[in-house]
Amino acid sequence: MLQRAITRDELSIYIWQDTSLYKGRLYCPHCKSKVTARKGKLKAHHFAHDSLKECPYSNKESAEHLGMKKNLFNSLTKRYSAVQIELEKSVVPNRIADMIIHGEKDLIVEFQASPIKFSEIQSRTKDYNKGNYPVLWIFHVSRFSNAKGTGAFPEEASVPYELLMMAKLESLFIMNNEGIIKRCVIGKKRTKTRYFLKFFNVNIEAKNVFKFNEVFQWQNNEWIYLCQLGKDSIYSKKNLYYGYWLLRNTNITDNKFDKDKVKSLIARKKEVLPLKTFAVIKRIKWYNTHAEFYLFVRLEQGLNSTKDFIIMKESLDSKEVLEIFGKFEALSQFRPLEMELKEVAASIESIGLEEKNKEKQNVYENKSIDSESNTENQYQSDVMTNETTNNKFNKNLRKNKRNFLLDFWEKFKKMVR
Repeated sequence: MLQRAITRDELSIYIWQDTSLYKGRLYCPHCKSKVTARKGKLKAHHFAHDSLKECPYSNKESAEHLGMKKNLFNSLTKRYSAVQIELEKSVVPNRIADMIIHGEKDLIVEFQASPIKFSEIQSRTKDYNKGNYPVLWIFHVSRFSNAKGTGAFPEEASVPYELLMMAKLESLFIMNNEGIIKRCVIGKKRTKTRYFLKFFNVNIEAKNVFKFNEVFQWQNNEWIYLCQLGKDSIYSKKNLYYGYWLLRNTNITDNKFDKDKVKSLIARKKEVLPLKTFAVIKRIKWYNTHAEFYLFVRLEQGLNSTKDFIIMKESLDSKEVLEIFGKFEALSQFRPLEMELKEVAASIESIGLEEKNKEKQNVYENKSIDSESNTENQYQSDVMTNETTNNKFNKNLRKNKRNFLLDFWEKFKKMVR
């Protein structure tokens, strides 16, 4: 059912607006034939084609579907007078978008109140993505069977397959009869067919509420461009890192899924990543020498590589991975020598500290010498002068030796780095 018609000047008129001024002068935005506003009491208000020939772009829609478009349109235009919104417009071949929200990045909104295959969701999304349009999917609450007729957000329900898949992408948004939109998280199973549900408020009026991300579908290793409504998906490209794990003493000869190895990998990941870092491993590939995988990390702080676990933003081929692991192994051989030189450096510093303390003690003792020492003969003075000269010579010799070792230590540290 059409909710939008156009004038000869391409001005959009919506069915809930006053259409009396345009009687006989409204046209279908797709086939350009004349349409008439139908606002009866039994059927949902819509524009009907005057001709018996049905427009190929005019499909029947449920009252819930029509209401979803109207509610979001009115909500946005009421709060943002400058926002530009269009309904039922074709922007890519063979597709009619339910809604287009124009802005710095034009956004396609698809409303769904009836069953739909997840493959169709993927197909529509990819078609819009080819035109560089992100897509926001919003499902009516009646898609949960126990919510039909009530319009309430249920605490538990049977969940259709397409909603389960959207929830896995962290992109499941539900609207009720009043036009309230909430993000839905599907929890554990309550029974064989029912799940626990959690709903979180979405402040659609907030600034920068539309977040656009390419989200990973691990079933077929593909990406789809979606809108997250204020929250980045954990599976977005901005949270993607490439991980590599060096396998030691293993007998892996193919890419078969190995539960024990997966458990070991996950345990190793927990050791390497900082506490309170939310990370998910996906798309593991096993090789004879190492495993490679996607690592989706919510926090980007403190991600460090070790000699057998590499985390990088760029992907590497197998040859590059083994070269890096080889460098880590080579560096590890310098660790005993490194520790030895650290001990030498520490002892040198302690020697210098002792000499400084002795100098301070000598100054103190010299100041406390009684004035009678001035009456000593010239011969004794000459002997003391010679001893002082020898002490200075020995002190300079030790100082030069210490400076040489420190200089060597600094050069070695730079070489190791």
